[in-house]
Formats: sequence, structure tokens, C-alpha cells
Amino acid sequence: MNQINLGIEKCINSLGEKFLKWPYNFFTESDAHSFLYYYIFRSGPKELKLFYSTINDDEKTVLIHREYPTNFRYHKENMSLDEETGGRGHYDLVILNPDFIKDHNIKEVIAQDYKKTCQKNIKEHLLAAIEFKLITKPLSAGLKNEIEKDFKKLAWAVKDKEQAKNAYLIIFNRTRKEEVFLNDLRKYSAENPEVKAIYIESIKNEKRTYKILYMGSWSHKLKYGLTN
Repeated sequence: MNQINLGIEKCINSLGEKFLKWPYNFFTESDAHSFLYYYIFRSGPKELKLFYSTINDDEKTVLIHREYPTNFRYHKENMSLDEETGGRGHYDLVILNPDFIKDHNIKEVIAQDYKKTCQKNIKEHLLAAIEFKLITKPLSAGLKNEIEKDFKKLAWAVKDKEQAKNAYLIIFNRTRKEEVFLNDLRKYSAENPEVKAIYIESIKNEKRTYKILYMGSWSHKLKYGLTN
């Protein structure tokens, strides 16, 4: 499993390298999702590319899916867990755990029915939960708040609710330098150390500038553009 996790991080870094070189290759966050999907199927470990059978062998599925639901309910306004009156969220991209697939039927794997899947105390549905943010204009308070909430949601996924073995937050910025925001990111990371985050600036003005900040415990990193 360690090799699979390493392979996931290599693919994320391949996506980061693409953004460093060609920041306008992605018009939207959905473009970034698609490129990561492509990198996983092109160069990821073979285990990530296979079909896996559910418990009764009648249905098979791949590991990579978009908009997968959380196994917990919460209030998005104040980011408080609430299994009674809260709503479910979604992850931009997930990599399912093969062991979860083989031990459950397809409806439980899809996890749309909260009572049948999420209240059965099933753990580690996912090898990885991944969120993306693409900054295409000067950073607003609203977007900064969304990023802070993503940190919190992903930390819940790993630690409090044990839905995911690993959680990644990918933040790309092609607009302008955000020195103050780097300190905010470090704060969010310190508060949510379970989350592996990467922030990349690739700015094309009169002079090309770039910066990479890793947060959390990464096994694989790009070799250039790093900041502490």
C-alpha cells in the first residue's frame, strides 16, 4: 500500500509540474481533475488502474471517482459536525480502497444511502480524498474561507471519521503573489496536520515567478521552487 500512496503523490506532483510550466493549461478546477485522472491512468501504479469486484462479484468498479460523498454530516456555515441536522459534503476526487470494495455490495460502495453505509461504522472507504482550488483572480475572503473549510473537512475525513487513509488539498495560483496568504496556509496546516497540502504559484508578469509550499507529511516532492 505504501507504493500506491507514493504513486498517488507522484501523480499529484506531475500535475503540479504541469501547472508550473503552463499555468493556463487549466481554465477550471474541473480541468485539473481531468489531468490528475489522466496522470494516474498513464503513470500511476497498476493497482490504481484495475477493476475491482464487490463482495458478490456481480459488479465491478474502478478506484477513481469524482464528487464522492462524505460519510459524515456537518454544517458548512460554521464547520461543525452534526449527524442529526447537518448535510453531507463531497470530495472533488477520491481513490477508493480496494478492500472496501471487495467487502461490500455496489450500493454500499457508491455510498449514496447514508443510513445503509455511513451508519454501519465502515472505516477507510478511501485510499485518498482530494480537494482542488484554482485561484484565477486576486484572492478573496470568500475563497480563503473555502480553503480553510477544505482543510477542516479533509482532517475530519482522516482523523475524526476515518473515512480516508490520506487526504490531499491542491491549491494552484496563477494570478499574483500572495505572501500573507502563505502564513494563513501554514496556520491552517498546523491546525489540521493530517492533511497533505500543496500550494503552487506560477505567475507570468514581466518576470516569471513560481513558488511551491508543501504542508503535511509528503513522501514525494518536486525538487525546485520550494519554500518553507
